[in-house]
Order: sequence, then C-alpha cells, then structure tokens
Amino acid sequence: MAEFISESRNYCLLVERKLLDFAQTTGGFTLREAVNRLGPTLGRWPMTANQDFSYGMVGNLDSLTKRGLLRTERNADGFIIWRPT
Repeated sequence: MAEFISESRNYCLLVERKLLDFAQTTGGFTLREAVNRLGPTLGRWPMTANQDFSYGMVGNLDSLTKRGLLRTERNADGFIIWRPT
C-alpha cells in the first residue's frame, strides 16, 4: 500500500511540474491545450480518454492556483486560461 501511495504522489508531482513548465513555456493555456499537449507525455491512453483525464488535471490546476503558483483569467471566448504568476 505504501508503494502505491508513493507512486500516486510522485505522479501528481510530475503532473504539477509539467503544468508549471507548460505555463512558463506558453505564457498561458486552456485546459484543452494542457490535456492535448501534456496528456501523451503522462500516460498511455487513447485520445478519447482525454475528457476523463481532464478531471484529474483540473484538480492539479486548482491546487497550483490556490497555492499561488498559477493564476487564472478568461480569454475572449470565455475559457479559463492558466498563467504563471
């Protein structure tokens, strides 16, 4: 059980690092952009599973935002954009 918890924690930290790097590289991104770009680097699943993957990624983005590592705003189309702080 401890190994599973450690592996899960490490995966969450990997997702956070990739999101922060992506924010720095792009200057800002939508959830769809993050899932499309980072999803293939974080696991092996079909593109049709991206919607499911997005739920977990939103949790990471919310955590990073609450901790002040990312900030949000809305683009002209009304979509949330995450940007580096």
